Amino acid sequence: QCQDFCRVSLTELSKVNEKLVGNRKGHGRVTAEIIRGALQSVPHGQIEAALACGISRWTVLRWIVAPITLRYVSPAYSTEAVLLVKSTALASLVTVWDVTGVAQQIIQRTYRTMEVFICAAAI
Repeated sequence: QCQDFCRVSLTELSKVNEKLVGNRKGHGRVTAEIIRGALQSVPHGQIEAALACGISRWTVLRWIVAPITLRYVSPAYSTEAVLLVKSTALASLVTVWDVTGVAQQIIQRTYRTMEVFICAAAI
Protein backbone atom coordinates (compact mmCIF):
# COMPACT_ATOMS: atom_id res chain seq x y z
CA GLN A 1 0.00 0.00 0.00
CA CYS A 2 2.93 2.30 0.65
CA GLN A 3 4.03 1.87 -2.96
CA ASP A 4 0.67 3.26 -4.10
CA PHE A 5 1.19 6.23 -1.83
CA CYS A 6 4.65 6.93 -3.20
CA ARG A 7 3.41 6.73 -6.79
CA VAL A 8 0.60 9.21 -6.11
CA SER A 9 2.96 11.54 -4.28
CA LEU A 10 5.42 11.58 -7.15
CA THR A 11 2.59 12.72 -9.37
CA GLU A 12 1.81 15.46 -6.89
CA LEU A 13 5.49 16.35 -6.77
CA SER A 14 5.60 16.82 -10.53
CA LYS A 15 2.64 19.19 -10.29
CA VAL A 16 4.56 21.24 -7.75
CA ASN A 17 7.60 21.31 -10.01
CA GLU A 18 5.38 22.67 -12.78
CA LYS A 19 4.11 25.37 -10.43
CA LEU A 20 7.61 26.31 -9.35
CA VAL A 21 8.98 26.45 -12.91
CA GLY A 22 6.07 28.61 -14.03
CA ASN A 23 6.57 30.80 -11.00
CA ARG A 24 10.28 31.24 -11.75
CA LYS A 25 9.61 32.07 -15.40
CA GLY A 26 7.12 34.76 -14.43
CA HIS A 27 9.48 36.30 -11.91
CA GLY A 28 12.34 36.11 -14.42
CA ARG A 29 10.33 38.20 -16.87
CA VAL A 30 9.59 40.80 -14.22
CA THR A 31 13.25 40.89 -13.15
CA ALA A 32 14.35 41.41 -16.75
CA GLU A 33 11.94 44.34 -17.07
CA ILE A 34 13.21 45.85 -13.82
CA ILE A 35 16.82 45.69 -15.05
CA ARG A 36 15.88 47.00 -18.51
CA GLY A 37 14.06 49.95 -16.98
CA ALA A 38 16.99 50.73 -14.69
CA LEU A 39 19.44 50.62 -17.59
CA GLN A 40 17.27 52.97 -19.63
CA SER A 41 17.00 55.39 -16.73
CA VAL A 42 20.76 56.04 -16.64
CA PRO A 43 21.24 59.60 -17.95
CA HIS A 44 22.66 59.36 -21.46
CA GLY A 45 24.64 62.55 -20.93
CA GLN A 46 26.83 60.87 -18.32
CA ILE A 47 27.65 58.03 -20.71
CA GLU A 48 28.45 60.48 -23.51
CA ALA A 49 30.64 62.59 -21.23
CA ALA A 50 32.63 59.56 -20.09
CA LEU A 51 33.12 58.37 -23.68
CA ALA A 52 34.15 61.88 -24.72
CA CYS A 53 36.83 61.86 -22.02
CA GLY A 54 38.31 58.74 -23.63
CA ILE A 55 37.12 56.17 -21.12
CA SER A 56 36.56 52.73 -22.63
CA ARG A 57 33.05 51.30 -22.89
CA TRP A 58 33.82 48.55 -20.38
CA THR A 59 35.06 51.09 -17.82
CA VAL A 60 31.99 53.27 -18.43
CA LEU A 61 29.76 50.26 -17.83
CA ARG A 62 31.62 49.20 -14.72
CA TRP A 63 32.13 52.57 -13.01
CA ILE A 64 29.26 54.74 -14.24
CA VAL A 65 26.35 52.69 -15.56
CA ALA A 66 26.44 49.79 -13.08
CA PRO A 67 26.32 51.86 -9.85
CA ILE A 68 23.46 54.01 -11.13
CA THR A 69 21.59 50.93 -12.36
CA LEU A 70 22.02 49.15 -9.04
CA ARG A 71 20.66 52.19 -7.23
CA TYR A 72 17.52 52.09 -9.39
CA VAL A 73 17.16 48.29 -9.32
CA SER A 74 17.46 47.78 -5.57
CA PRO A 75 13.96 48.82 -4.36
CA ALA A 76 12.03 47.11 -7.13
CA TYR A 77 14.10 43.92 -7.10
CA SER A 78 13.93 43.58 -3.31
CA THR A 79 10.15 43.66 -3.57
CA GLU A 80 10.24 41.07 -6.36
CA ALA A 81 12.53 38.81 -4.29
CA VAL A 82 10.09 38.93 -1.37
CA LEU A 83 7.21 38.03 -3.71
CA LEU A 84 9.22 35.12 -5.11
CA VAL A 85 9.91 33.71 -1.65
CA LYS A 86 6.27 34.07 -0.65
CA SER A 87 4.93 32.37 -3.77
CA THR A 88 7.45 29.52 -3.51
CA ALA A 89 6.47 28.91 0.10
CA LEU A 90 2.81 28.88 -0.91
CA ALA A 91 3.44 26.27 -3.63
CA SER A 92 5.32 24.02 -1.19
CA LEU A 93 2.55 24.42 1.39
CA VAL A 94 -0.03 23.21 -1.12
CA THR A 95 2.15 20.16 -1.69
CA VAL A 96 2.31 19.32 2.01
CA TRP A 97 -1.47 19.51 2.19
CA ASP A 98 -1.81 17.28 -0.87
CA VAL A 99 0.62 14.67 0.45
CA THR A 100 -1.02 14.66 3.87
CA GLY A 101 -4.47 14.33 2.31
CA VAL A 102 -3.41 11.33 0.23
CA ALA A 103 -1.78 9.82 3.31
CA GLN A 104 -5.03 10.17 5.26
CA GLN A 105 -6.97 8.44 2.46
CA ILE A 106 -4.54 5.49 2.42
CA ILE A 107 -4.65 5.24 6.23
CA GLN A 108 -8.44 5.04 6.11
CA ARG A 109 -8.21 2.13 3.66
CA THR A 110 -5.30 0.20 5.18
CA TYR A 111 -5.13 1.19 8.88
CA ARG A 112 -1.30 1.34 8.61
CA THR A 113 -0.59 4.73 10.08
CA MET A 114 3.14 4.53 10.78
CA GLU A 115 4.17 3.11 7.40
CA VAL A 116 2.15 5.67 5.46
CA PHE A 117 3.39 8.64 7.47
CA ILE A 118 6.99 7.43 7.15
CA CYS A 119 6.55 7.37 3.37
CA ALA A 120 4.97 10.84 3.51
CA ALA A 121 7.89 12.16 5.56
CA ALA A 122 10.35 10.69 3.07
CA ILE A 123 8.67 12.58 0.25
